[in-house]
Amino acid sequence: MPTTETNQYAGDGRLMRNYGWVQNTSNLSTIRDTVELVVDEGMNHNALMRSIYTHRTALGNIKKKWTWDARCRIKAICASGMVEIDREKQGYHLTPLGKELCSTPKSDKYFRRMRLLTCEEIEIFRRGILTNPPVISVLSILNDSRKNRNGALSKYDVGRQLGFVGDVGFTHYEAEFVVQSGRKFNDAEGEADKWARTIISWLMQVGRVEKVGNRDILGESLPLYSTTNEVDKILQSKACVHTKNACKETIFTYN
Repeated sequence: MPTTETNQYAGDGRLMRNYGWVQNTSNLSTIRDTVELVVDEGMNHNALMRSIYTHRTALGNIKKKWTWDARCRIKAICASGMVEIDREKQGYHLTPLGKELCSTPKSDKYFRRMRLLTCEEIEIFRRGILTNPPVISVLSILNDSRKNRNGALSKYDVGRQLGFVGDVGFTHYEAEFVVQSGRKFNDAEGEADKWARTIISWLMQVGRVEKVGNRDILGESLPLYSTTNEVDKILQSKACVHTKNACKETIFTYN
């Protein structure tokens, strides 16, 4: 690790400016491993960055841009509902779901060098990721397309519908542009397309989204995704909870 980076994470650090949309940390088993680095009493941001560095060094997979990847992992453990921001510590502490996840046994089975999740881990992540509004947005976009018989969608189709008009952080590529520019689908994405890909991966790992085929784009094959049937009830349940909370807030406001 370069001296400048050693010094940067040597002392106490402050929270990051942004914990919104997540990219890069697509595997829930990686999120589980990162959650386990958060000690029971909570920890400062820099302390967690140092723990991630030590963990990855021990595994022999430290990368040149490890700081960017580590920040992505921290955003992911927050977005998945396993960790909460602790402003007093300028860091993080485990949620009840995070503690439950850490106490759940891991499997010893791997696929493409990634550890497979147990049924218990999947159930915990199913609950955790639904606390994240962007996950609900992606799930709703995919589910609405299925219900309205508009077919399955690619990461670019979903990415096109994310974000806000005029927000430069929500860049998006059209699939046709990617092919015409001589690039591949797995290495040419706008920011919104990356977020869509990451969240779709999470949803696939917990059985809420599945790959249902491919679309031919100027001779290149683009994967398509759709929701499973039980998602209708899940989204209805989330809508009911949102309505209840809104009513409670209104009553509190006027009392």
